[in-house]
Amino acid sequence: MVDEQRRFSLVSFPFDDYPKEETEAFAEQNQERFRRIKLSRILIKSNEREAREIRNKLIDRTGSFEELARAHSKDIYAEKGGDMGWRYYYDLEADFEDSEPVETIFQLQETEISPVLESRFGWVIYRCNTPALEPDFDLEETVQIARDYMMRYEKGMIEDYVLSQAESFRERVDDVGLLGATIETDYSIGLTDYFPLNYQSYYFLSLVRSPLEQVNLSAAAFSEDFFIQAFSLSLGEVSSPILLDDQVIVLRLDDVREPPEREMELVDDYHTYYAQQSLDQDLQNVLLNPDHIQDDFDQTFYEYVFPRQ
Repeated sequence: MVDEQRRFSLVSFPFDDYPKEETEAFAEQNQERFRRIKLSRILIKSNEREAREIRNKLIDRTGSFEELARAHSKDIYAEKGGDMGWRYYYDLEADFEDSEPVETIFQLQETEISPVLESRFGWVIYRCNTPALEPDFDLEETVQIARDYMMRYEKGMIEDYVLSQAESFRERVDDVGLLGATIETDYSIGLTDYFPLNYQSYYFLSLVRSPLEQVNLSAAAFSEDFFIQAFSLSLGEVSSPILLDDQVIVLRLDDVREPPEREMELVDDYHTYYAQQSLDQDLQNVLLNPDHIQDDFDQTFYEYVFPRQ
């Protein structure tokens, strides 16, 4: 549908608006994941025997942790003498097959050396630099850590919440209209530029974007649901909630127009180009298809070339 362009009003429900109290509730229910401990590490990838020999040197004090880490460790912390800084429980969970080694690490006291533990990357030895601390959710930093965790590992929870908010908003639009619903909910109405059905963002067509900096529609170019809904609406009709990356949007079709003449000329030019490219590719596929080629080299060689030698 490059023969028309559409312009919309929209309301965006960004994941960033996920309520702080919801994050805090999740964090309180999963406190153990946000415990933290300050560690140094030596990672050995060769074999367990080498790791045990290094640990024995640490226990016998025949080498410092920093020296042995720089000499033997095979990770990014080696050049810092193994210093990892603060690590959260969930950080270490990702390094092991189960939680038992993580519990062992979090029970270490200051300067205590862990047993040799088998991780996903090799054999590891930890030294506790500061014992484990319980999370303090009165600190904004800790709440932000929990939020970052949710965005990485529990994004579906945020998505479900935001979708439910957008669905409630959409239902309210039926009663009081788009403007009335935004007034009730303190959301604001954004706008799009005119654009055609430009799935996958062909550069010679107008792109899906908004003149407002706070509205990012870059993900729309690769969303089938976005274009299906946007180009199924009648004038004044409002869409169902549409998930776009880290936000959900609701659209209202405001206007439809013919595209600028120059853009249609470009469409004609590139349509011819891409059509020829497609034909060339189809021809190559037919000619070079192994099912259509018979290997008669040996027979031809011995019949026409070999007798002449």
